[in-house]
Parts: sequence; structure tokens; C-alpha cells
Amino acid sequence: MNEVVSELTYKLKEELKNSIEYKQLKQFEKELENNKDIQLLVYKKDMLIVKLEDILKYKDKNSVEVLMIQKEINDCLTKINSFEIVQKYNKALSEFNALLDKINKEILSF
Repeated sequence: MNEVVSELTYKLKEELKNSIEYKQLKQFEKELENNKDIQLLVYKKDMLIVKLEDILKYKDKNSVEVLMIQKEINDCLTKINSFEIVQKYNKALSEFNALLDKINKEILSF
């Protein structure tokens, strides 16, 4: 039984890797990784989140400093999400996740 399950799991994994959804996702992922403007904004957002976490250790969540950093984070996210490649990636990720959900439901419906 375990060998059959392992073999079928391997086949499913290969089918997923060969799916259009997965290939598109990987293509857009590479484009994101190679886009220096997006990477810079992601880095900036990550550094702001670290700064926010530090400030929250000694400031109230409604303090001016916290609210300003949250606004900067939101501005970064808005800029990141405005790139067409990010929108394409998010769509491809959603489609791949829908495929995984469908498989999950099919496997678990017995």
C-alpha cells in the first residue's frame, strides 16, 4: 500500500510540475526575481516591517511613529502591486492554488 501511495504521489507531483499553471507561476516568479525595482521595494518593505516590530516594543500601536511606518509599508505594497508582473504572478499563484485545492478536495472526499 505504501509503495502504491508513494508512486502515485510522485506521479501527481510530476503532473503538477508539468502543468500550465505551475509553469506560468515559475516564469513570473523568475521575472519578479530579476526585476530590480520590485526587489528594492520588497527589501524596503521588509526593513520597514522590522522597524515597525522594534518600535512596537516600546510605542503604542496608535502612536504617530507606528502609524507613519504603517503608511510607508502600505505605500510600498501599493507600489509593488502596481507592477503588471506582480499582478500576473498573483493571478498565476491564485490559479495554481485553486488547482491544489481541487486536488485536495478530490483526495479527501471519500
